[in-house]
Amino acid sequence: MQKQTVTKAVSLLFLASLLASVVQAAPAKPKDIIETATTSFIKELQNVRESKSLSPESIQDLAKRLLLPHLDLTKVSRLVLGKHWRRATNTQKEQFQSLFISMLMQTYATALAENIDIALTRKVNYLPMTEDSGSVDDLTVRTEINSTTGKPVPVNYRLHLKKDGWKIYDVTVAGISLVVTYRNNFASEIRRGGLDNLISRLASHNDKRAEAALINLKN
Repeated sequence: MQKQTVTKAVSLLFLASLLASVVQAAPAKPKDIIETATTSFIKELQNVRESKSLSPESIQDLAKRLLLPHLDLTKVSRLVLGKHWRRATNTQKEQFQSLFISMLMQTYATALAENIDIALTRKVNYLPMTEDSGSVDDLTVRTEINSTTGKPVPVNYRLHLKKDGWKIYDVTVAGISLVVTYRNNFASEIRRGGLDNLISRLASHNDKRAEAALINLKN
């Protein structure tokens, strides 16, 4: 449904890295949140694979249970839609956010399932954090993931502090921002057919992926 400007390899690294940020009891610092949680997520992912129940659906369930509470879903959606968010009705905002997050989970869970061995063998190196906009409440956690080419792939997480703790609102892989990538793609679709058309296309895309998943389960 959507043109992909991020390669499959970069997509895989994004999901493997982003999902690694899940944590049961968040430490005080953003860097600790991501670093401490990496081991926990990889362990759960390995358990799923060893139980022979690994699939895009099982990974998606894991992501929904462990990842979503640590994302600022509203801010991600707002940044992705850009100026169109301000013009959208509350109903459109709710529909877009739900469909977009669902599409994101489907897309990257599939990529991870297809490349699970690669994802589980990549070492993550943690670098010093940087402040964004000069604010101590808006930070970037910088990491590098070892690759088969020998040159580490930079993966940076942007987080901001809310009343309920630090939340991730963007991830940049090899200089490619998740937010910017989708914002550019969706802006083109909105210009061609409007926001309601984009929402309909996302719903159709998600339905087709769900139907395909059911077929795979039956087979």
